[in-house]
Amino acid sequence: MTMQEAYQEKYKAKLKEFDAEIDKVAAKMDQAEADAKIRFKEYLEGLRRQRSDFSARFENLNKASGDALKELQTGFERAWDQLSKSFGAKRDKPH
Repeated sequence: MTMQEAYQEKYKAKLKEFDAEIDKVAAKMDQAEADAKIRFKEYLEGLRRQRSDFSARFENLNKASGDALKELQTGFERAWDQLSKSFGAKRDKPH
């Protein structure tokens, strides 16, 4: 084996090592993407539950009168505040 062939073999082996490292990083990225999708899905489901609760309170508000109306207005406003805070605070960054 010539010196040139020895260097070629050495650097081919180094390239294979580098390729393996790239594959490891790509696998970590894929896992991170999957984890992020799970977190966003959970976050989205939470927003949908809050929206459903808000919608139910809104329907009750439309049917209420008198003292019940005042109680429902308070609950409605709390639900709206909670929904607004959840959406605004976490829009880009679910936990």
